[in-house]
Amino acid sequence: GPPSIWIDIAATSTFVPSRLLDVDDDRVLGIAVADVEWQRGLPSTGIGLYPWGSDATGAEFRWTGRWASLPLQTNGAEAVISVHAPHPDIEQSPVLVDFFWDATLKHTVELAGPEQVEVRVPVDVARGTQGVLSLRVDRTWNPVTTRMPANTREFGVGITRVEWR
Repeated sequence: GPPSIWIDIAATSTFVPSRLLDVDDDRVLGIAVADVEWQRGLPSTGIGLYPWGSDATGAEFRWTGRWASLPLQTNGAEAVISVHAPHPDIEQSPVLVDFFWDATLKHTVELAGPEQVEVRVPVDVARGTQGVLSLRVDRTWNPVTTRMPANTREFGVGITRVEWR
């Protein structure tokens, strides 16, 4: 299931302190990590998600990163969410999306085109129960690779608001 903490750091360069300063330190260093602060719960807006936006038709959606989690109160047996993956190479290299309910893998979808796909995630708990819906995308894409240099975000999939059935 989803990790309790996941940190993905990609240092683009390193340095050796003794080459820059008059110190006896030949370690190859990348970044320094400060204290990790633990939250008691997820923010109501979730984590791993970009703000709400809309497509050309005005339909609301928000982008995920590689992982995203939403705290939800159940109102049915299935969480229904639509996803789309307009990755530039989606037809040649499909995107896999895993759906978890409270850290248990419930469903996996392979997206092989840019069209929106409705996904039903069984939750198997009583109505009114609090839980967490998480998505894990096997690969992201970056608009910079499609000649949109002003946008450096890493996108997983676009998702709609969750409905219940």
